[in-house]
Amino acid sequence: ADHVVVAVVLANRAAQLDELTASSVLQVLETVATQYDINVRLSQEIPEAVASAKTLRQFIRYYDNRLELEVVPLDPSVDFTLDAVAKLALASGFEQNRGGFEYRASAESLAPETRGLRLSLDLPLVHEGRGDFSTFLRLANHFCGHLHAALSDCNGKPIGTAEAMYIEEAARERMRAMKKAGVVAGSERARLLFSSAS
Repeated sequence: ADHVVVAVVLANRAAQLDELTASSVLQVLETVATQYDINVRLSQEIPEAVASAKTLRQFIRYYDNRLELEVVPLDPSVDFTLDAVAKLALASGFEQNRGGFEYRASAESLAPETRGLRLSLDLPLVHEGRGDFSTFLRLANHFCGHLHAALSDCNGKPIGTAEAMYIEEAARERMRAMKKAGVVAGSERARLLFSSAS
């Protein structure tokens, strides 16, 4: 090989590059370079990389939003059973993951009986062209229909068609602003920036 490229993640949801970590990475690279008699060329000096990491982290914090909707029983004296929720979730295309269920959003833990479900859509990871938002609302309505429940926001305010349309437009506006800032929601870059891997 003529050269080796080493990429360092400057920032994501979990962390951001700091001067100490950047220096440690550079030290390892220089040690390896010395052993193989090769040169190390940086695309950015450490202070510039740390400043870039800080800017990226601010971007991530600004655009890191989730749309969360509650599925609550129509009859307040009835709880959902884990068995009924699990059966419906698996039949709807969800997979069991980390004590909850995952479709395209993060899973939430469930107790054996629960007053409601929280469905969460990770907006920076929504692929608009694939119809992720519509799928999310369709699944929320599907859960409501099968569990004899209603859809509400996390403050308990009921979500009807008009509210869902408003929420969808607000989410799309947020995704357009993110695209204008240089990151397309649902893209490979968005998945890297909004990952939780450290």
